[in-house]
Amino acid sequence: MWGTLEVMLYLLLFLIAAGCHPSASHKKAPPRAIYDQLAFAQACARACQDEAAFAEFKRDPYFNLLWENHSFEDGLTALYHIEEKYPHFLPLLERVRSCDALGHPRTFDYARFGVFSPTTLKNVEFAAHLQDQFGDLAGKTVAQIGAGAGSLCQLIKELFPVKEYILVDLPEQLALARKVLEAQGVTGMTYLTPEELSKTTQYDCVISDYSFSEFSKPVQKVLIDRLLMPSKAGYLRCHTFPKHFGVEPLLASELMRILQHKEQFESSELHGDRADYFLSWRMYTGLR
Repeated sequence: MWGTLEVMLYLLLFLIAAGCHPSASHKKAPPRAIYDQLAFAQACARACQDEAAFAEFKRDPYFNLLWENHSFEDGLTALYHIEEKYPHFLPLLERVRSCDALGHPRTFDYARFGVFSPTTLKNVEFAAHLQDQFGDLAGKTVAQIGAGAGSLCQLIKELFPVKEYILVDLPEQLALARKVLEAQGVTGMTYLTPEELSKTTQYDCVISDYSFSEFSKPVQKVLIDRLLMPSKAGYLRCHTFPKHFGVEPLLASELMRILQHKEQFESSELHGDRADYFLSWRMYTGLR
């Protein structure tokens, strides 16, 4: 739930980031996503161009407005869900510890599980749910909407022998994710903006951890036409946010109407931090 103080803080920071006051906002092109703001672009650029900034970018205050901002309790909840629903993933935690090696994320000691950032633990939970939905992703082409810091992609590539992995986002986020993934030795990646997506390529699976719902309607329609509709399977976790961001996305009901004809389409409400609903579909049994 977004509180009044949180909304006001975001609005103030976005106005500062945009370098303008409300009366001048009509002169600017509408943002493509809630993070299509100068401060976020500059935070990504600093991390890409300055090694000292790169070493600490996961603690950049602007970056933390949207990424790497989960609490100790969020990580504990993720661990609880993994242990309760996906206990076979617990032995895999050691394999993904390297996701916290760059950017100096905030980490916590989770007793017998060791030291992790809450973001990594939530990514493990996401990967476990993904496997529960689709089974083995070995040899599949996976497209991820929203690059973040590249950590979800790194984790999924570590846990699943996918054939090809495509990251789709704005140029600034892609540049930072590329720097992180290359530094981590992650190979076989393709980095595309929504406009660069092919109109003819079919994907085995498309995923998004909130990011799809953070794009504006025009960008979402491009993603739907070029990515969601041609994809054989998909799993999107989405959330809602205040109108103060200046971004108007599709309503959940609108998106569900568009995708409801997909084979084995499912939708459900989720309860938790910024997770309002998820959508998934499978067009064939090969992903089970």
